[in-house]
Amino acid sequence: MNNELVEHCKSCPSMARPDPYRYKYVCFGCSYFTYYINNIRKHINIHTGQKPYPCRYCDYKARETQALKVHTKRYHPKMYDVEYKT
Repeated sequence: MNNELVEHCKSCPSMARPDPYRYKYVCFGCSYFTYYINNIRKHINIHTGQKPYPCRYCDYKARETQALKVHTKRYHPKMYDVEYKT
């Protein structure tokens, strides 16, 4: 589903693109825009509610990898050291 939304954000003719370089991807749900596909992929999760990054140690799920890293450091510090400091 996200790939279809990303393609829509790139090609929808009804979305204003004053600067085609900066406005390569325009969000379908708000005024966000970016040139980079990975940025729009992460941003779309805000609108869809998807949290594709599950914690290995509890039921927590994150929208972005950085949030999962912060969660792991705070709630599973011993495992954080094993996962991220090796």
